[in-house]
This record gives sequence, C-alpha cells and structure tokens, in this order.
Amino acid sequence: MNLLDILVALFIVSAAVGGYRAGFVSRASGWIGLLLGLGAAVFLIPLVVSLFDRFDDAWVLLSGLVVLVAAAVAGQVLGLQVGEKLRLALPNRASGPDRVAGALVGGVGVLVVFWFLLPTLAAVPGWTSNQVAGSFVAKSFEENLPIPPDTLSALRDAVGEESFPTVFEESTSLVDPGPAPTRLELSDEVAARVRASVVRLNVRACGRTQQGTGYVHSPELIITNAHVVAGGSQVTIIDDAGEHFEGTVVAFDAERDLAAVRVAGLSAPPLTPATALPNSPAATFGHPGGGQLRVAPARVADVLRASGRDLYDLDNTIREVLVMAVNLRLGDSGAPVVNLDGGVVGVAFAVAPDGDDTAYAVTTGEVIAFLDENNTTAPTGASACLG
Repeated sequence: MNLLDILVALFIVSAAVGGYRAGFVSRASGWIGLLLGLGAAVFLIPLVVSLFDRFDDAWVLLSGLVVLVAAAVAGQVLGLQVGEKLRLALPNRASGPDRVAGALVGGVGVLVVFWFLLPTLAAVPGWTSNQVAGSFVAKSFEENLPIPPDTLSALRDAVGEESFPTVFEESTSLVDPGPAPTRLELSDEVAARVRASVVRLNVRACGRTQQGTGYVHSPELIITNAHVVAGGSQVTIIDDAGEHFEGTVVAFDAERDLAAVRVAGLSAPPLTPATALPNSPAATFGHPGGGQLRVAPARVADVLRASGRDLYDLDNTIREVLVMAVNLRLGDSGAPVVNLDGGVVGVAFAVAPDGDDTAYAVTTGEVIAFLDENNTTAPTGASACLG
C-alpha cells in the first residue's frame, strides 16, 4: 500500500459519508448526471477545439480537457439537484436503508472513477505514474477487472493531436488479413518474460507530448518508431516496474520509421530477434494512449516488400513489412510483435486507414539492417518535427 492507496481510501470514506447524508436517490442521480456530462463532452470537444486549431497543440489539448471537466462537473451538479428534488418527494426519505444505500453508491462511485482514470494517471510522468505502478488498488483492478476506457487517448483522438504515419503508396496492393484474432495463444510464461522488456516512451517534442512503445533490443538500447521520437527534446522511458529513465536518441531512420534510444541504467533483459512466417500467430505488446501495457492477439498474414514515402514525405522508400490482423491504437507505435516463443518478429508502426483490424510492422530484418548502418553509441542530431 502506498500514498495513492491512502488517498483513494480517504476519498471513499468521504464519498460514503456524503452519500449517507444525501441518501441513495440524490447520490445516484449525481453519478448519472456526471456520466451524461461526459457523454455530452464527446460531442462538444470537436466543436470547441476547432476554435483553437491554429494554436500550439498543448492549447488544443487543454481546451478539450477543460470541456471534458466542465461538462462532467455541470452534469453532476444538475444530477444532484434533480436527485435532491426527487428525494424530497419520496416518503421515508431519511430512512436507514436509503442512507446506507447512498453510502454504498458514494464509495463504489469513487472506485469506478479511479478505475476509469487509471490509464490517464499512469501516463503522467514522475510521482503519479510511480504511485500507480506501486498501488495495491491499481494492481488489483488490473488483475481482476477489464481494461478501462482510456480517457487520455480518447481526448487525443477527439482533438486530432496524433495520427499514424502514411505507409504505402495508393497504388500498392496489400493482402487483406481478415479479422483480428480474439484469443491470445501466447503462454503466460512467455507473456511475463516479454512484458519485462517492453517500455513506454513519453517524448516532449515540438510543443506537444508524443507517446509510444519500445522494447529492449540489447543492453540499455531501446528500439521504437522514428515518428515517436521525431523532433524530441526530452525522451522519458518508463519500464515495466514504473521506474523512469532519461533516454537519448542515438539512431534515427525516417525511411524505415525506426529509432534507437540509449537508456543508461536500464536493467530490463533484451528480447531475441526472430523471423515471421506468413499465416502465423503472434502478439503485440503496446501502451495504447500511453496507458497500461496491453497484450493484443495478432496474426501475421503476409511478409512483403512495400513501396511508400518516408516520414516527411520527401523520399520514396521500400521496406520489408508484416501485414497483420490486429487491433492497434495510438501509443502502440513501436510495440514489439512477438511469436509464440517470445521472439521479436517486427516493430508495429502503422494501421490501415480503412480498417481497424489491419496493421503493419517493420520486420526484424529491417531492424538489424538499421542498426548495422548506424552508430548507436553517440547522440544523433536533432530530427525535424512532424507536420
């Protein structure tokens, strides 16, 4: 138990006391109002942030966050007022069962909100994410409850802060991999071994925060996507234990969309390179929305050489890629694609613009060629910002 657990306990006690005083109807109406307010925010955010699209991305994200919080608070206040009127109209409104039910709703409501906010809290660098990593309550939720909706990722999607890079020329013919598998074929032992070598990246770049995933290729060397660290002035690495490290970009390839980051003091073991076979089961280990690690079942449909453009749309490029059936989200960029033995067969870097279940990965062969062509002991020069 850490300080975050103590704070959650205090909030539960406070909410339970307030619920006992207000009663079930009033407290339940308040939570319903809050949820309705969040629903209204989903429709309002795109309209509001469009007024700020000429400003820095930080202001765009902030405007969306203000709308989200304001709508939630307004919804809860209105819900409490409606609930109070309903409570006054009911007989025996101050009865013991009504008060006890109100206390339960208040306490459970705090736990639901904490579960809902976990991905966002885990994405905040420093003290907050460290507390989440060591929290007994957070760990219990992760082990026993489904993955919560990622509010931070949803907000980024709404304001259009990030997007996957364009990968292929329009004339490129690609295999349709079909629907993403729903069952993970990886053993628990292999999954535990792989996750220990997967890291989360928070990159301060060009007035915004870029988030992605990476994995340990060799001691203290992380492989990720170039578009994750492009224009980066500060690279923070968070390992599976929640420990934070400062990273230095030592290689950058805009054509392959690969980057290498040197991380002094990182003790996570390297993963073993492997070769993918068409129509083979796999899994991706990523941090969608910069939140908790998610292991997604995947299937490698094909391995091909595809022509396209580099990150900055300046040069033509040809690279070997995996075509996969898997559902990926922003933040999964740089996620290792592993086979059933835990060997890395590729690095996820893009999704199909017209299909939620189609994604692409740069093969491990391209990763090895990238490292052979670059010196990974010294920092690279500053890379340009993405448009």
